[in-house]
Amino acid sequence: MLLRQLQSEEPRGITHIIVDEIHERSILSDFLLLLLKRLLPRFPALRVILMSATLNESLFSGYFGGAPSLAVEGKLFPVEERYLDDVVFDTHYRPAALAPTDATAPLKPSADMEAMLTQWSEKYCDYGLIPRVIRLIFETQVPWDNGVILVFLSGAAEIKNVQGLVEEAFAGGAFDVEVIACHGALSTQEQKRVFEVSTKRRRVVAKVAVKK
Repeated sequence: MLLRQLQSEEPRGITHIIVDEIHERSILSDFLLLLLKRLLPRFPALRVILMSATLNESLFSGYFGGAPSLAVEGKLFPVEERYLDDVVFDTHYRPAALAPTDATAPLKPSADMEAMLTQWSEKYCDYGLIPRVIRLIFETQVPWDNGVILVFLSGAAEIKNVQGLVEEAFAGGAFDVEVIACHGALSTQEQKRVFEVSTKRRRVVAKVAVKK
């Protein structure tokens, strides 16, 4: 929208232009930066603010003639990576597509099993694993410090599906779980529930994944 406007008219009446996520380079974004660079000498009062969490400061500062830069330090949190095969074994989840000959036999790590899991994960959207993972987190994170589990999904239909599965899995159980859906089709009031503090119930937020 901004690119189209700058191509058709001058930015009169505009004092600031903020361009976020400029590390995501594309032909259109590079063309926008080119237009902004050419406009600045003609409109010295115009302020252009470029933002990014992973910005190459020297590259963009040099492109705009040594523009000043400001770095705001964020807070880092420890992240533990768990892979699909680990999660399947830890939760004792048995994907229907991988049912062994002996249905009572536990799944055991092996090269063949890892290959089967890879094929299963690429072919199926097995949402039944999600409640198992959530339960594993509740059981292993002791004591629970009123944290929130975020489940990222591809759309509103998937969110509704997973919300039902999680609510069904924990109904009447030891863990009092509240599942909150968050997507663009909900009202503003419904989306604000995500920011409410809950000290009694364990909260799971199912939201649309933002593609970067």
